[in-house]
Amino acid sequence: MKNFEVIRHTMKQRKRSIRCKVFFVVMLSLVGYAFTFSHFSLIHPNDDQQINHHEATMERDGRRLETFFEERSRQETDKVLILRSQGDTNLTNLKVSELDEMIRNETKPEEDLLQPAAGRIQHKQENTEAVFSEKLIATQRSRSEDVQNGPGGRLSRSVGDDKKIVRVNLEKQTNGDIVKTVSSLEEPSMVTKDENLVPKSQKRNKTQKGMEAQKDASSGAPSVNEILKAELEAKMARIELLSQPVINDHSFEYIRNPVNACAFSRTEVLFIVPSAPENFQRRANTRKGAQSKYAREPSNNSKMVFFIGRPACGNDSAKIQAQIDDEFQTHRDIVQENFEDVYKNIRLKAVSMLKWTTTFCKEARFVIRTDDDVTVNVPKIVSVMEAKSRLHSEFILGDRKDGWKPVRKVHARFLKYFVSEEEYPDPTYPPFAVGGLLGYPLSTVSLLYQAALRVKPLWLDDVFITGICAVRLRIPLLKDPDFVFKHPKPTT
Repeated sequence: MKNFEVIRHTMKQRKRSIRCKVFFVVMLSLVGYAFTFSHFSLIHPNDDQQINHHEATMERDGRRLETFFEERSRQETDKVLILRSQGDTNLTNLKVSELDEMIRNETKPEEDLLQPAAGRIQHKQENTEAVFSEKLIATQRSRSEDVQNGPGGRLSRSVGDDKKIVRVNLEKQTNGDIVKTVSSLEEPSMVTKDENLVPKSQKRNKTQKGMEAQKDASSGAPSVNEILKAELEAKMARIELLSQPVINDHSFEYIRNPVNACAFSRTEVLFIVPSAPENFQRRANTRKGAQSKYAREPSNNSKMVFFIGRPACGNDSAKIQAQIDDEFQTHRDIVQENFEDVYKNIRLKAVSMLKWTTTFCKEARFVIRTDDDVTVNVPKIVSVMEAKSRLHSEFILGDRKDGWKPVRKVHARFLKYFVSEEEYPDPTYPPFAVGGLLGYPLSTVSLLYQAALRVKPLWLDDVFITGICAVRLRIPLLKDPDFVFKHPKPTT
């Protein structure tokens, strides 16, 4: 009996031991399976996840490369412009390899990106002068060593292995910027004083050269050097102006602001429409007009926004503001800043349009301003904008007016446009465009806004923005017969 109890006790211990081992093995299996599954899922995601991951990575890397190459292209463009303006004749004789080496030695993206714009250009110009002089001296020295007395005392020289000289061309990029590129042109294999040694394909009659020179001079077309010099002067003028302090602070609060108007979809064309707070019917008509129809078509990638100020003080101001609030809740297309909307403040409204565009719709390509009482052919004016953008990186397009004089006489008929000599001392206005219809690239809008903060103000917005500020920025003012607007005939 005693032995039986011992055997039974031993069996219980063995069973307990077996259960523990089985439980331990099962737990290990579960842990191993869980680890294997999680590891497999991390290492081997499904195809959709892989595709999305690679697409996001490629898009991010593409943006970084695009930013880098744009900055590099801008730096090389400034370099060529400065060299070209300082030494036209000498630069023409430099070889492609020598100019490329000069650009590579002087281009420092890391340092240039950390410097302000004005300091960066000044730094480039100072360094370029020294490097250009050293390179020119070294080049002339090396070429003088190549000059040898040929057969019969004739003077000849070798032009090197590449046999190329530099030529500066203007090309058009898709982003609208004019880029100066260096291309090569085959040079004769030998330059000599003896015409018998010049290849027949390279011979030119002196009389023919003189006739061609006279033809170029009589045509009146600007030379490449003149174009490059003008563009360099424009860049320097913009840097000088934008480095000045702000004297026209525009820090009005927004009463109504559709901040997401351009946030959720691509915007190619932005229509900005100045209006008055009480012009409810005009805004309703514009929403039914050509601009709104064009903006509502998804394939056009366009938006339309109205701009107003605060209703003028009066008995109806609260009622008008309440109607504006209801209108905003319905359409979400009104930008309202907290300045009194009277005629003398039209400059503030014009600046508010520039500011909002560069802040809340800075991905737009073109900006077209139309009044709330005009009709336009939208496809035609957009087509004109496309054509002008292929010729100019910065421009203002509109109904240009030249030689207009300020209204100095206090007369009831023209009192609305009276400008004193204290406000504007010059006898005539600079060329400007009337505000019924204006078009500009977004980069021009940004430049005009920054200039409007720094130039002595004039309350006439057309003259101030498209005239005075544009002249200071060296932005061309263009006109086109297809870029027109009409006032609708009054209904009787």
